[in-house]
Amino acid sequence: MCGIAGIVSPAAPEPLRLRLEAMLHAQAHRGPDDCGLEILTAQQGFVALGNRRLV
Repeated sequence: MCGIAGIVSPAAPEPLRLRLEAMLHAQAHRGPDDCGLEILTAQQGFVALGNRRLV
């Protein structure tokens, strides 16, 4: 079973990356085969998205 996580925040990208990595680590049992994350710039902040994948 795969898992997804996301954060919408006005905070700087690096703290978001650390928080998102922790969220994905907590979901490792849902998809231990692969993971990815992306941080996008929004109008008033950032959107951080991540996924865990079970092949």
